Amino acid sequence: MSGLVRRALNKRPSLSAIRQQPDSLELVFTCEGSIPLALKEEYPCMRRFLRGAKKEYKKAWTRVLRRAYVGRESPKGKRIRRGFHQYVHELLERALLVLVEQAQALAKSDPGIEEEIRQLREIATGKRGYPKSRRRQHREAIRFAGQYEKLKPQVNALRKFVNKHGSQDDKVVGEAAQKALKYKWLRHVIHGTALKHLPTNSSLVKSKSHLAEDWQAWQLTVAVMYEQQQDSPKRFEPNTINKYVSIGRQLLKKKNQAKPA
Repeated sequence: MSGLVRRALNKRPSLSAIRQQPDSLELVFTCEGSIPLALKEEYPCMRRFLRGAKKEYKKAWTRVLRRAYVGRESPKGKRIRRGFHQYVHELLERALLVLVEQAQALAKSDPGIEEEIRQLREIATGKRGYPKSRRRQHREAIRFAGQYEKLKPQVNALRKFVNKHGSQDDKVVGEAAQKALKYKWLRHVIHGTALKHLPTNSSLVKSKSHLAEDWQAWQLTVAVMYEQQQDSPKRFEPNTINKYVSIGRQLLKKKNQAKPA
């Protein structure tokens, strides 16, 4: 199987139109997307089902998308609160499941459709996106671990400064820290949102939102790394970065141990 449908899904194709609402966006489906075209080569039975000879099948894909759009949501459809590309991808996965459900009735009349239904269900319920290679994961983990090792001592210095300062006023402590430490990343802490993105993967450590509160240096280090990402929206969440840091440190330790003395 060449995976044309899977690739069409992973490209997250743009839809025909977007309608602006007063407080959000809503999708408008007026034409076929790339998934029906991808069906033509790999899943001819499903293609025939989608573009049947009957008049009511002429816009079958539009109806499938609309059904997926309102599926599991309110009758008015779900407004987009997440990233547009992510939502479109999830919507198309759901649309494949709708398509499979509608095609079940044709299994007896067209024997070849059974295997196509099985394969498409596997695509729609499988792991999202292209599989990431282990080499790429290790490269990113080592990169994050390197950033962490450079940044952690500076964050420790900030922790000690805040403890010695004694004030509970974030503005006072922040201005004093900027004058004393002069770290470029401090702007993410004092004027940014780093303290609102502390990793919370430990049940013993809760997220804080104030500089004078009892946050830990490892938490703020990861939060600053999160804020320093240039991607918009951010590519990696704080807990994911923390996980990569842990993996990267283990990889670097093994690498150093393997070096000849």
